[in-house]
Amino acid sequence: MKFHPEGSRRTFLAAIALGALAVSFSGCNPEDPLMRMYRQKKARPYSQNSTFANGLSMRQPPEGAISRERILNLEDGMPAITPELLAKGKKRYDIVCGTCHGLTGESDWAPTPLKETGSMVTTNFSLNPAPSWHQDRLRQKPDEYYYNAIVKGFGYMPAFTEIPQEERWGIVAYIRALQLSQRYSFDKLSEAERTQVNAPAGSEKKEGHL
Repeated sequence: MKFHPEGSRRTFLAAIALGALAVSFSGCNPEDPLMRMYRQKKARPYSQNSTFANGLSMRQPPEGAISRERILNLEDGMPAITPELLAKGKKRYDIVCGTCHGLTGESDWAPTPLKETGSMVTTNFSLNPAPSWHQDRLRQKPDEYYYNAIVKGFGYMPAFTEIPQEERWGIVAYIRALQLSQRYSFDKLSEAERTQVNAPAGSEKKEGHL
């Protein structure tokens, strides 16, 4: 008997094709045990369900239930203010909050002697512009007031629940820093700080240069 390599190759490929076909048919088999969970009766989100009195499948979480992503010690108030927390707050504030409230917290919606036009976003909200953080009403608000506004939204501002808890407090801390920086009395500065403020621009000496 002669050996035909080409015939053996065709037989081998045909066997592979038949095997693949058998596997594909097994996946469509209604009795496939791997498909039973997919086809089982289940309550899908937003679907009607006569089992419950309100006719909805989705259930209200029991009272006191909390999200596993929540950090409980951050529910009690602002954590210790550190440079790291302020850096996180500034980064998030500049991205999310500064668009309407201004990078300095002044709202920036109206022209001032220092700028010809205000923020394009808040100018379009001219009938109800974002408030400045520097008005007495908001300077006197507790930290929780700002935190809750971020979580729940306020007026035209939506809720920013996607912002992590720590960064929410970071935003609050940065708002406090803005309020302090824009209204800090020159008389409260030390002698070294006053000298630095009064120094002409570009007069600082760089290390290694005369």
